[in-house]
Amino acid sequence: MKRNRVAVWRDALLLPGETDLIASGVRELAEYFGLSETEARRRCESALLDSKREWEAATRRTPAQIADFYRHTQSYLFEHIWWHAADLEANAVNVALLEYAQQRGAHSYLDFGSGVGANALLAARYGFRVTLADISRTMLDFARWRLQRRGLSAQLIDLQQDELPAAQFDFITAMDVMEHLADPAAELRRLSRALKPGAQLALNYRVGLDVERPMHLLTNAAPILRGVRQNGLRAAGREADEIRRFDVQVYERSAHSSLADWCLGAYDQLRYSRWLMADNTVMAGAGSAPQQVRHPQRCYFERLGQLLSTQTRWLDVGCGRQLVPWWLKGQEELEAALKRQTRGLVGIDPDGAAVHDNRSCDWRAQAEATALPFANDSFALVTSNMVFEHVEQPLPSLTEIRRVLQPGGRLLILTPNWLDLVTLAARVIPNRLHPALVSRLEARAAKDVYPTHFRFNRPRTIEQLLRQAGFRHWQIEPLEQPDSYAHVPLVSKIETGWHRLARRWPALRGTLLIEAE
Repeated sequence: MKRNRVAVWRDALLLPGETDLIASGVRELAEYFGLSETEARRRCESALLDSKREWEAATRRTPAQIADFYRHTQSYLFEHIWWHAADLEANAVNVALLEYAQQRGAHSYLDFGSGVGANALLAARYGFRVTLADISRTMLDFARWRLQRRGLSAQLIDLQQDELPAAQFDFITAMDVMEHLADPAAELRRLSRALKPGAQLALNYRVGLDVERPMHLLTNAAPILRGVRQNGLRAAGREADEIRRFDVQVYERSAHSSLADWCLGAYDQLRYSRWLMADNTVMAGAGSAPQQVRHPQRCYFERLGQLLSTQTRWLDVGCGRQLVPWWLKGQEELEAALKRQTRGLVGIDPDGAAVHDNRSCDWRAQAEATALPFANDSFALVTSNMVFEHVEQPLPSLTEIRRVLQPGGRLLILTPNWLDLVTLAARVIPNRLHPALVSRLEARAAKDVYPTHFRFNRPRTIEQLLRQAGFRHWQIEPLEQPDSYAHVPLVSKIETGWHRLARRWPALRGTLLIEAE
């Protein structure tokens, strides 16, 4: 199913005759609640703050108190409609799940924590036998109305009154649900029982406190990870790798014995204990909100956008398979915006396969940075994103870059800091082990893991090399790195502690943003 996923998501949710998803959602809310469209839109725009106020208006400690919020809230319904319409790219992951389920031959589909029924609208249009399950009767009633409004049907289960049927479903999703649960392991048990043998469950979760969303309860991944194998679930095979790229976990109902489940569950209870897993509730200070760390890639592309103009000839050294990483939210829009700002983007990379796959660059070539196939003064801007840690001879590469830069041209580099925890680990672990290790810990193919040398990652060394290459001015900014290994026992604990230290001592921060002229 090779289609634009954003368009598929939008078309599935639009009312007949509508072309704008926000307007369509506002119209639905206005019809259902008997409001003017102006009032419905106002409630959408204030829904996030209204939901927070509703949550904080009562004590929310016990499962019953938490369930009471979802049973009675209306603001959360408005917030979901607005989010589904306003953040199309993030929600288009649900289309990828649909494609995956179809490829597996799934027919019976359960959306657990179905909310306003968006996934049901999507799946019903493509022939699935759809069931929605939620603890909120308010949400279920609205979802039923939305389906009927479009001539679609689904079975609805009120989880406050009814259990999920056993061994009924080929595919279950629990998207943006787990962080809301008081007892994720208990819900995993319920979901596992509802799967047919060999059927699959796809879920995601967000860890850490969110000051805007106090109903997010999951401080780390341990409550979920402890509940997977003890409830007869196993990680799906390599066929699910495309889905894992979206930070979605896919589990399969195994045929192993109860004894095996118990033994693995007991092991996971130890492995994911609070002694080995980080608690992501770090506060900026007494009574303040949790630290929200901006990803270095965001900082890099923001600065890159500031350096571009419609007259800029731009060279990307180590262009890889695409300009903006696939996992960065808004990747397609960001890449298109950057390319509109430039006269032309040229990419070079020594990896011929990566160059072949690259569709971001207007022109691309397989070449080494030490021998750039361009005339002197060819480019106003040269960039290199997470590449120089792999460069064995940085000085010849920098000298070549300086040669092809026009007078007054800029070089922009993003690279790991030598004192970053991951950098220190990578320097100790032999390069031959990196592909297997990284592909296991991250959603990255082994073929995209390259040897590291770290010869341009210490600020003092960077300054010396830039000076020797002929650059006159430079600036090196250490950037904080968000936690990446919250799902890995012990590593998550060490990583979180290291990042706390880095907030106090910038020399320990994970990434360096380098700009030179």
